[in-house]
Amino acid sequence: MEVKESSTVTVNIEVDTICENYTCTNQSKARLRTIVTFFICNKSLINQFIRVNQHFASNVVLRNLIVKIPQILAFDTKRLIWRLDLKRRQAKYKENGVDIRVNR
Repeated sequence: MEVKESSTVTVNIEVDTICENYTCTNQSKARLRTIVTFFICNKSLINQFIRVNQHFASNVVLRNLIVKIPQILAFDTKRLIWRLDLKRRQAKYKENGVDIRVNR
């Protein structure tokens, strides 16, 4: 029981720290607290899910969450997401190609 209480206090402090940065209505704050609490309590599960299902990493909502609340994902998972994003952007430029004319 004691371990559970101390971990709950730690999670609440972390959630409070994250939620302080946002100004919104009370209803929105309650939703934000719920989402952040869920992500913090299930960090390792979410990180593993993203590593296994890499197509999920291309989700725009997930990328926005990472930018706004970087504490929810591990460094390796963030690196995976950004590398996939870079590959996607590079592939976009390779498809179109670039024509360059040089006079010598």
